[in-house]
This record gives sequence, C-alpha cells and structure tokens, in this order.
Amino acid sequence: MSYIKITLLSDLCAGSGESEGNTIDTDICTDAFGIPYIPARRIKGCLRQAAEELRAMGHKLASKENIVRLFGDAEGTESAFTVGNAYISGIDSLTSYLRKKENPDLPESAKKIKNAANITKLFTSVRGQTSLKDGVKVENTLRFTRVLNHYDPLALGTSKEMELYAKLYLETADEDMKELLKLCCSATRHMGNNRNRGLGNVNLTVDWETQGEGKSEEGLNTDGLGEKVRITYQVALDAPLTLVGCGELNTMIAARTVIGCMASHYLKSGKAEDETFKNLFLNGTVKWSGLTPIIDGVVSAASPLILMKLKNGGGRLINRLAEQGEEWKKQKPKTLDGNYAAVVTSNGTEEYHIASVKIHSIYHNSVTRKQLYMQDYIEAGLLYGGTVEMPLNLASVVYKMLQEANLQFGRSKRAQYAACSLYGTPKCETISDSKIKIPAGEAIIVILKSDMIYDNGCYCVDNASVRTWIAKELGVRNERPEGYEDYCLYHTVGGFQTQWKLQKPHVPAVRGGSVYCFVSDGTEVPETITIGEYQQEGIGICEVYSLEKIKKIHKVEKSEIAAAAVEKKEDVVKHFRSLLLVHAATEAVKAYARIFKIDHQLPVGRLRLMLQEATNLVDLRNRINTMRCSDESIYIEEGKKALSLKLLDKLYGNDALEQIERLGGEDEKELFQAVREDEDALAVMEKNWKLALQIVLHRAHYSKGKK
Repeated sequence: MSYIKITLLSDLCAGSGESEGNTIDTDICTDAFGIPYIPARRIKGCLRQAAEELRAMGHKLASKENIVRLFGDAEGTESAFTVGNAYISGIDSLTSYLRKKENPDLPESAKKIKNAANITKLFTSVRGQTSLKDGVKVENTLRFTRVLNHYDPLALGTSKEMELYAKLYLETADEDMKELLKLCCSATRHMGNNRNRGLGNVNLTVDWETQGEGKSEEGLNTDGLGEKVRITYQVALDAPLTLVGCGELNTMIAARTVIGCMASHYLKSGKAEDETFKNLFLNGTVKWSGLTPIIDGVVSAASPLILMKLKNGGGRLINRLAEQGEEWKKQKPKTLDGNYAAVVTSNGTEEYHIASVKIHSIYHNSVTRKQLYMQDYIEAGLLYGGTVEMPLNLASVVYKMLQEANLQFGRSKRAQYAACSLYGTPKCETISDSKIKIPAGEAIIVILKSDMIYDNGCYCVDNASVRTWIAKELGVRNERPEGYEDYCLYHTVGGFQTQWKLQKPHVPAVRGGSVYCFVSDGTEVPETITIGEYQQEGIGICEVYSLEKIKKIHKVEKSEIAAAAVEKKEDVVKHFRSLLLVHAATEAVKAYARIFKIDHQLPVGRLRLMLQEATNLVDLRNRINTMRCSDESIYIEEGKKALSLKLLDKLYGNDALEQIERLGGEDEKELFQAVREDEDALAVMEKNWKLALQIVLHRAHYSKGKK
C-alpha cells in the first residue's frame, strides 16, 4: 500500500482537544498504548488547505473541479483517496509487543514504566508559555502544551528526525489526481497547533506502491462441497473503528455495513446491477452475518443472558443453568451485557470464554460548524469475524470479493477510521441441516446469536409473540418448562442510507443473547434456525441446545479479544526495549542522586565548571587533581581536592554505573545488568554519565549554609 511520509522539522502539537488535569492544558493525540500519532483528519485538512492555496496561486491542476474530485464535498461527492493516521515506522510490531502482559526480557524496574503515561513521555516533552502585554506577562495566563519531539527517541544516541507514516489508498487511476495529491503534499509545510509559533514544521512526501499489494489471487476450491456452503472469514482492524451508535453496547459491525461495502466494490469493478447483484445483496439468496470479535480463535456472539457475573462472589463468572441450588442468587448476579461469548474446546471439554471490546473517546473539531465534538471508537489491531451463506454457484464470486475489496466499515471511511483488511484465508464448508433429538418432557434452550426482528403487521418484541414464532419454527408446543424462565433484552435497530443521506427508520428488536425455554415433545429439532425479517443481514439467527448440553458448558472463563498477528520488525522492538532500559536506569540514577549525602565543604563552583568541560570520568579526575591547595588547607585533614575525589569515589565507583548498581536493591542490580548487556542502552547511559553529579552539585549549590 502507498503511504505519506511526514518528517518533523520541529516539535509538533497535533492537539486532541483534551487536557490532563492541572498539568497539561493542551494535549496531543495518543493511542491506547500511549504512542503519539497525527490524526488522519488533520492530515487531510492540511492537504486540502494546501490545494486551496495552490488554486489561489493559479496552478492549473488545482482547479475547483479537481479539488472536489480529489477531496470530495458536502453534496455527496466522495473523496478519491483514503488516508490513515500517521504513526512511527513499525507501529504494528510495537503495539503487539506492548499488548503482551508478560515480558521476560525486561527487568522489573523497566516493566513498571511500561504503561501508556510513561510511554507518552518517552516521545514527548512539555512546553510552558504565557501571554505578554507591553512586554510584561499577563497574570494567570501560564499554559502548558505537550508536543511530539522533533527527534526520534528510538534512534538512541543520534539526532534522527522523527518520521511518521500514514497509509494511503487512491481509488482512481487518474494521473492528474495522483499529481495533484503529490503537489498538495509538497505544499504542506506546517501542521497542528501554534504553527506560527515555531511548532509543526513538517515535510510531506508520497511513496507510491502497488495498490492491493499482498492480496491473494488464489481462487476457491469447490471440490467436494455441497449445494449450500458457508464461508467463514476474519478481518483485522487496521485503523480505529467508529460505528453508528458506537458504545459499550454496540461494538458489532452490522451485516448491512458489510453488504454496503461489498455492493460498492461490486459496482466499482464495472459490473451492473444484474441478477447476480440481486442474489448477492437484495433478495436474500446470500446471507451475510455481522462481524463480531474473535475470542481464542472462535467467532463470538453476544453473551447469552444465562451467563452472569457475581458481584459479591469476587467477580466469579457462572452459567446460571449449570449451577446447583440457589446460593448464587444471594451474591448479586449481574448480566454480561455488552460482552461477547465463544464456546471454546479446552482439554476435550467445552467452555464459555467471555471478552469485551474496549471503547475509547476522541475529540474532533468541526470547522464548518465551529464546534468541538466527541466520538467513540474501537481500538485498532483487533480481529473480527463473520460468515456468508450462499448457494455453491455464488461461492467463488463472494470469495473473490472478500479477497479484492477495499474493506471499510463504519463512519469516516476516507480519513482516520474504518480501514480493515482480510486476515488469513477464508474457509469454505458445506452447510448441513443438523438436527438433535431431545427426550420428551425435557427443556429446550434457544439462544439468539444475533438480534431478531419480526414484522406481523407491526414490529413486536413482547415475550408472548416471540415465543409463539420460535415455537412454530421449532415445531414444538409454546410451553415453558417448570422452574425455568426466559431471559430477554430489547433495543432498536437503525442504520444510514448513504445514497440518499438519510437515517433508516429505527425498529424494535429482541437483542442478541436473549434466551427462551421450551418443553420438548420428543421430536427432532434443528440445531440452528433463522426467524423474522432481514435474514440476509444476519438477523434472527438462533441456536438450539438441550438442557443437558448447556449444563455441560459449566465453566465460564474471562478472556481477551484476539489481536492480529503482525510481521515483527525486531529492530523496532529492540530499540524500544533499549529506550525503556535507558528511561528506567535514568530514573534510578536520579533517585540515587537525590538522596546522596552532601558534604557542604565541597568546592561546588569549581566542580560544576570542571564537570561542564570534562569529556569523561577519567578526564574529570585529572582536572580535580590539578587543584592547588593553599598553605592553610595543607593543615586541614581533608582539603578541597581530597573532598572532591572522595565524592567521585562514593558517587560513581570505577565507572558511571557501578556504585548505583552496587548500592541499589535487587531491582536496580537486575536493571543495570540488563543495561550492560544492551549495547545501545549502555552507550546512552555512558554518554549521560554527568547526570548524577549534576544533581548532587545542584543540590549542594542551593543548600549552601544549610546543614
């Protein structure tokens, strides 16, 4: 894929619209791991501003029509290119490393600082400024701004300028659009806040690569498949994802969103709205499911309401149908609303694994409306999965679309959000109409895998109506077994009609995860049924279990959403590890120097001057040895020279790290041993050998006369 490279020529503040308590008034954008980035919307806005400036200067390519074609407009013209957030090189490898909870390669002291707040500090610094009036500062105007540093901290010991990369996808082969975008990048010189106050000086270049690189051209092997098949596929969230109504209870990519993306690809490939198009997207011949998170390799579904969390039971997770007795009801059970569940086989037994999607918030500024607004999003890097059911003759068409389509789901598809990619190879299997036989009189458990909408002249979600429809589809009596209850939740389902720029009507639905109980009459029932409206959009899918099978899935474990595996760039991870070691060792040196006992007879002024001019520890010792002793100091037991040399021995030992390593606790010994074994970290620490003595002399200078 092509990308825009942004090289910082000064510090930069890509403001997030937020502050950090009383310490930071203007903060920058950082991801969930604390790594700074430049938002795609900021990049695209600066590029459009550059295009308008080129137009004002009379450049032929920068005509009003070409600018609208390239950037789109509010009247429905889509932008001709998509751009993502700008990150440092190797961001995928770095986030994969940070996502790991266990890091045996790091000493304990370094593990303690591996959090978002400290990682942000590695890449940034804080600037303070006040307003001036007639050359005098105005009271109460001191403000602090966090900025992304000009130089790359991962390039240890060098002054390499920070480089960030934003993925670029140009959806047109028009050379004029390509050239205009390149010109806009060249004309963009500043970005972010305070760009007329020395911040945000940048250089943008475009690196064009083959579009669709890395996508497989291998066709689908249909040998041995039945007349009706199911394709199961996974997608990786390459960028943060924001959905309509995105929040803790809505983190699923709706099937209608997937259908819209695929239909758009089908039409852009030059095909017409023919019979194949209708079968794929309109008449229900092909059924697309929504995309839900992958948990331990399994496509999840909304957590069934039979799964509970006991608030007074230490947060223990239970399957209420598998619990003996009623003791669990006294421990304040709470439903796992908003979570996802997957049935995973572990050591030969089936278990429920539960996980939830983390939601983050970010501020955006609307230039046209002149207002700040907040948007929730799902973090990048997660894996989602879904299925497509179809006749065998359409399987190759669907498979090819999944391989070739530019996958974009949710809002803000042209900048910052929505970018996804096919992960792995889709799997195709024959759909079998499996049935199960449950003895007469025993309970049948029906669990909704997705929302259910039923139109019987009006949209109904009342329990009696829903039970009637399910019982009819199963072919059993609408009778609830004694001692068992239905567990139901409801909400409304909507959407957005892109072509007409209108909201779709909101209709009531039974929420996925709802559970209904029936009594078996001894006949066979299907393992899966689909009920109600919008079946082609994955709505109304129900799974049928016997009570005995549900009880066997007794164990409920907390898990995590799977993350996409990435091609590791070991140099990035290695440099970041070295940076963590340097940061941890530097903090240890500072802590040691702050508590170091000061002799107030030291010649502080001369030592500070010698330290400033010394090139290394040996050079400093030689300079101290040149000190002359006055006649009076000869009779003093320890003169200025002796005190100074003694200070070096106590503070450093034989080298700049030995004394701290020797006198510190086990954590410091492990830390400095790791520093000595890391060439890059050791080189930086040796270069900064003056730090400990600078702090000690600084303390001595400002505590003169104090015992």
